Amino acid sequence: EETIEPRRKRTPDQTFAEFEEPLDDKKAPRTRDEEEPKPRRPEEKREPTEAPKFIEQLTHKMDTREIEFQCVISGKPQPTVEWFVNDKPVKDGPDFRVNNTRDGKCILKIFNITKYPTVSVICRASNPVGVSSTSLEIKMPQKPAPGSRAPKPSDVTPPRFTKNITTEFDEDIVVMEGNVDPKSKPSIKWTLDDKDIKDGGDFTIITTPEGHVSLEIENFPKYTGKEFKCVAENEVGKCTSGSSFTVDRAEPEKKPRDKKPDTKPDTYVSEETIEPRRKRTPDQTFAEFEEPLDDKKAPRTRDEEEPKPRRPEEKREPTEAPKFIEQLTHKMDTREIEFQCVISGKPQPTVEWFVNDKPVKDGPDFRVNNTRDGKCILKIFNITKYPTVSVICRASNPVGVSSTSLEIKMPQKPAPGSRAPKPSDVTPPRFTKNITTEFDEDIVVMEGNVDPKSKPSIKWTLDDKDIKDGGDFTIITTPEGHVSLEIENFPKYTGKEFKCVAENEVGKCTSGSSFTVDRAEPEKKPRDKKPDTKPDTYVS
Repeated sequence: EETIEPRRKRTPDQTFAEFEEPLDDKKAPRTRDEEEPKPRRPEEKREPTEAPKFIEQLTHKMDTREIEFQCVISGKPQPTVEWFVNDKPVKDGPDFRVNNTRDGKCILKIFNITKYPTVSVICRASNPVGVSSTSLEIKMPQKPAPGSRAPKPSDVTPPRFTKNITTEFDEDIVVMEGNVDPKSKPSIKWTLDDKDIKDGGDFTIITTPEGHVSLEIENFPKYTGKEFKCVAENEVGKCTSGSSFTVDRAEPEKKPRDKKPDTKPDTYVSEETIEPRRKRTPDQTFAEFEEPLDDKKAPRTRDEEEPKPRRPEEKREPTEAPKFIEQLTHKMDTREIEFQCVISGKPQPTVEWFVNDKPVKDGPDFRVNNTRDGKCILKIFNITKYPTVSVICRASNPVGVSSTSLEIKMPQKPAPGSRAPKPSDVTPPRFTKNITTEFDEDIVVMEGNVDPKSKPSIKWTLDDKDIKDGGDFTIITTPEGHVSLEIENFPKYTGKEFKCVAENEVGKCTSGSSFTVDRAEPEKKPRDKKPDTKPDTYVS
């Protein structure tokens, strides 16, 4: 009377024994007081998530009436994008046009730009995983007052990020890093929630002359959700790239129920351990097998946590600072002069040319051709207007910087009625082997070879300032043309550019290099094992 189960009937495929079998707990009829069990909720499959990241940095295009800003963003789930102009949020209207597509392309157009002396634009992307932002500040050209001269255009360009700030977790620290265009010569600073950060404490700030910027954060869990920004600024403009991170709180794993210890004599295990019985391997002797366990091999008790698996080490590709395989040479005729050299390095170095201390690009007077196999060529036309041609080739990558130069004094036409000067037997100096850098125990050695036939005078410079023999520096020059510089206490000179200058009355040439000292992590020393005091043939 207490049940609501209908009377059972034997099915045709059931035997009498199966039909008369008593019901177990799972098949027991449900009473009126018992609730119907709820169906289990299927586990939801979580899709992979990714914090917002700027694939293409913020750039701008400007004409006389409008200015357009553009960038590309990625992230899962789809980030929400907001635009700010001069710290005010903007939307579609008479002065602005916003277009954020689902493929990550974000565009902002600003009309009537003449009423803005300065345009500061921020693009902010956010999703549940994190926040990332980038900004760009442009100082608008102003019309000159009536009667005044227009200012000369500046050679300095607004700063820009060639690689936006990204976030990586490296064991017990967080590393934020990116690249800034070094040609704009910006000042760099980092902020946390719009407040300046200084080097020290939980923060380590690194900036290289090649434009690489990084921020290392210790004790990072307390900064989860905070927004970090890198700000690059010069007299023409300002740009910003930022990011934030979130530390997921892992749910505690459910431990399996403890099994009762096996009490058989030959397989006895203490109740305090969960370590299985050890077995001797075929390559082990009885002495090695019976040796007491050290701290690393001690059995794990129930109160101790299971050790976390080690993070596999990432394989880093080999890197190499830029190096000149073939020195800078020149060929000249009556109308043009060609300079050529060959460079190697990993990753591929960025090559810049300078003529008389001014950067040059393709144009009516110059032709630049830098190939991926390292061959670099510069042609100069209309050479008659240069009394002296000083050429510098500079190669840089994240590992280091190297440069070489050559100065040629152009032959001048004699004045009417005067005799032409006799040609000199002295040739312009040149490097038969460019300057290379080697680490030798506790010093750094930079060395190369100069053609001794040109009889040049030799000097070394540090950031274009002359170096004298003594202190941290030892300068050696041999009559055969071998030149070398030995540097002690070299970590304080990391990132600095050293040059060797060879000069005579006909010309001048330069070869230089720099080095970077990586911060190596201290090696973990293994624990000292107790000395083995057993006799050679004794077995416990």
